[in-house]
Amino acid sequence: MIEIRELTKRYGGVTAVDHLSFSVRPGQVTGFLGPNGAGKSTTMRAIVGLDRPSAGTATVNGRPYADHPDPLRQVGAVLEATPAHRGRTAYHHLLALARTHGIAASRVDEVLELTGLAPVARRRAGGFSLGMRQRLGIAAALLGDPAVLMLDEPVNGLDPDGVLWLRTLLKHLAADGRTVLVSSHLMSEMAMTAQHLVIIGRGRLLADISTAELIARSGVDRVRVRSPQATELRDLLVRQGAAVTTDEPGTLLVGGLPVETISTLARGHDLALHELSPRRASLEQAYMRLTRDAMEFSAMEGSLP
Repeated sequence: MIEIRELTKRYGGVTAVDHLSFSVRPGQVTGFLGPNGAGKSTTMRAIVGLDRPSAGTATVNGRPYADHPDPLRQVGAVLEATPAHRGRTAYHHLLALARTHGIAASRVDEVLELTGLAPVARRRAGGFSLGMRQRLGIAAALLGDPAVLMLDEPVNGLDPDGVLWLRTLLKHLAADGRTVLVSSHLMSEMAMTAQHLVIIGRGRLLADISTAELIARSGVDRVRVRSPQATELRDLLVRQGAAVTTDEPGTLLVGGLPVETISTLARGHDLALHELSPRRASLEQAYMRLTRDAMEFSAMEGSLP
C-alpha cells in the first residue's frame, strides 16, 4: 500500500506538490492522472526516495522507501526508460540487479520470459528499441516480486501487442493482491486498465474516485437518434437550443437536450423515432471537464462539484 500524507515539494519558489494526500490500495490498478506539470512525476519520485519532500510523508507498506531493508522486494518502479548500460545484455543487466539485492539468478530467467525478452536476453541493451527498453525496465521492476508496482508512462514505445500485454499484466498483478499505480496521459488506455483514479492538478488533489463513478457522474454527453424524418427532427431540436451533428444519413447526435425532451418533441410533432440512445461521456471527456474546472484548485476526495 502507498500512503501520501500532506506531501509538499518545493523547488525554490515553485511548489510542485502542494499538501497532497491519497492512498493507493492493493487489489486494483490505480491510474495517476493530471496535466503536464501537475506534480505526478515529482510525487512518484518522492515515493521511492529520489526527491526529498519539503513537508509531509510518502510511505510504502507503512514505512519510507529508504527504511526498507529489501526495497526491490517491496517496490518495483519504472520512472523512465531503463538506464541499462548500453554495452550490457538484458540478461546481465538483470543479473547484476539480482545479485546486488540477494535475488536468485533463476528469477532473471522468469522475468525475461514474463516480459517477452527471453529471445533477446543476450542482446546488448544499446541496440534495444524504446519499447524493448520499456520491457526491460518492467522486468527490472518485477525482479524482486514486489508487493507494490509503480509505473510512469509505461506504454511509451510499446506497439499494440505490447500495450495489450502490459494491460493484461497489470490487471493480473492487481488481481493477485498487489498495489499497482500507473501514470499515463492516454485516457483510452486508462479507461480499459484502471479501476480507480487519482487525479491531480498543479500539485493538488482533484479527485480520488473509481473510474466508473467518474464517468457516470459526468452524465450523458450526447444522445444518438435515428429517424426516417431526421431533417425535420434536426430543425426542431436546433430551435430548442440543441447542438446537433450527423455522422450518417438518418442519424443525429444531439447534445444539450435530455432523452425525455427529445422523445416528447418528436411525439408532439408526429416524427418517428427508430433509435433514441444516450451516450455517456468517455473517460477523456470526464477528465477534461474535471481538469478544466479545477483551475481554482478546489480539492475533492471521492466527489465532484
